[in-house]
Amino acid sequence: MSKYIKIGHRGAMGYKLENTLPSFEHAIALGVDAIELDIHQCKTGEYLVFHDDTTERLSNSNAKIADLTLQEAKQIRLNNGQTIPTLQEALECISNKAITCIEVKKANEFNSLSKLMSNYNTDSFIYFSFNHHYLAELKKLQQKHQTCALIVGIPFNYARFASDINANYVAPNIHHANQEFVDDIYKRGMKPITWTCNTNDEINKAKQLGFWGIAGNYPDRI
Repeated sequence: MSKYIKIGHRGAMGYKLENTLPSFEHAIALGVDAIELDIHQCKTGEYLVFHDDTTERLSNSNAKIADLTLQEAKQIRLNNGQTIPTLQEALECISNKAITCIEVKKANEFNSLSKLMSNYNTDSFIYFSFNHHYLAELKKLQQKHQTCALIVGIPFNYARFASDINANYVAPNIHHANQEFVDDIYKRGMKPITWTCNTNDEINKAKQLGFWGIAGNYPDRI
């Protein structure tokens, strides 16, 4: 591992269809330290690995993830011929080959998620979310689980919002990050992660600012 960790954004989505098992496998083959993926809770309570609220962009269907049963979701074929993976299928694919960064998009409750993740070493995954209420709730269920607060912008009090919810990491967008923000994250005992770094300028900026983790669609460029 280098001085920073390389994170494959939705796997290696610059090369393979995002949030699919082939994308995760390709990211691992490229030597990532971690893989970011997105989850939505479906109608029957399972967690599906998908970024958008609906299936329209990545398939020939147009269904809302939250309204689908697991059986209905598995009948949908994505643009690469694959089915939408469950979180458990993704975790089995990634195994212990990389840290799993689980971005929680939409959920009705977290007991089932916490129960599922209790089967895994706490060092092997991190919960991410823009919804910081989600992160606070997950911390209440399992204090030892790691959380990362995503944000776009530079708050007046820098990383105070993340320390208020006992987060372990803070993840500002690379275009809304400066040295003061990064330094404050470290000062408060957390680690900074940034996204989505695809160009040389974005990657170099992330390295110069001293980010602990750098996420990109082309992880081999990082």
